[in-house]
Amino acid sequence: MHLKLKEIIFILLISLASAAIFNSVSVSGVSYIYKPQIVKNNSILSLYETKNIFDANEGLFIDARPKSQYKRDHIKGAVNVPYNSSEKENLMRGIEHNQNIIVYCYSKRCNQARRLAKDLEKLGYTQVALFEDGIVEWKKAKYPVEVVEN
Repeated sequence: MHLKLKEIIFILLISLASAAIFNSVSVSGVSYIYKPQIVKNNSILSLYETKNIFDANEGLFIDARPKSQYKRDHIKGAVNVPYNSSEKENLMRGIEHNQNIIVYCYSKRCNQARRLAKDLEKLGYTQVALFEDGIVEWKKAKYPVEVVEN
């Protein structure tokens, strides 16, 4: 009887370890850390909602503009993934598919962020939102921006 219990525990531990290893190497693995869904796919965020996500550090901000415009100014902490880049998958490497992502560009008249958001959804990102007011309204509100020094 005692031997059977040890065998059962051994099999359970091997199963658990196998599941954990498979999950960690799987592209669509489940995160071990719970991240609440702040943004929903295809949602459009207001300036107020975007600033709240920024202040809570609950999202990854992606600037869809060309690198030259990103260098001039961008939302503090944002990364640059130009909407027309053939390197989108490489630039997004290491970013979890369930990460809260906020995509923006210049203003409402700019389609680059909308296009990039659709591309990210096609790549399997499930929580992509659009901040369509863009960097123009962000700067008008005097919210934090960064400049890349050459």
